[in-house]
Amino acid sequence: VITGGWTGDNTPPTVSRISGADRFAVGVAISMNAFPGNPANVPVVYVTTGYKYPDALSAAPAATKYGGPLLLTAPDALPAAVRNEIIRLHPAKIVVVGGPASVSPAVFSDLQTLSPTPADTIRLGGADRYEASRNIVEDAWCQHLVSCPGATGVYIATGNNFPDALSASGPAGAFDMPVILVNGTASSLDAATRALLIRLNPSFIKIAGGPASVSAGIQS
Repeated sequence: VITGGWTGDNTPPTVSRISGADRFAVGVAISMNAFPGNPANVPVVYVTTGYKYPDALSAAPAATKYGGPLLLTAPDALPAAVRNEIIRLHPAKIVVVGGPASVSPAVFSDLQTLSPTPADTIRLGGADRYEASRNIVEDAWCQHLVSCPGATGVYIATGNNFPDALSASGPAGAFDMPVILVNGTASSLDAATRALLIRLNPSFIKIAGGPASVSAGIQS
């Protein structure tokens, strides 16, 4: 790119790096790059643990849908840099993704002090990563209404590993589609995910990954 080897159009792309001292600082730097201004006055901030991947995979497209960032926290303490970033973002709502083992009650309480009122900080979790994923999607795309507004399309990915869902989360966010995690090795689609898909009423469903990731039975 720098020496003229670019084979696209006549103008090579600019290349920049967003980095930080650790994963929490990188998340803050990405947020600052995407949502400048002080205060930024974003509609929402999603917060999830920085030490496990499943919760973030469904939360990223949901955050994009409502025009806010996804920030990472340590389970037992909100990093100072993340706390300061949330203050700068000045969100109308904070969505904590994951149960108390992922984001402790102490961190949840700390986040409540950063939203307009304590009631504006909510937690979305579940008995496992699959229920948590469904609850995130239900909250973002259906708003718990009797008649769900629905989604044009849906990505399905295994929750047993992260690469497929991680790659899917970008285009899902760009095109207002949720990412729903399933137990990809199961022989058929579970009843709870089937019910959510019927509720979302999508025109199409995209499975991220081959049959080793999401079985042919689930596809059927």
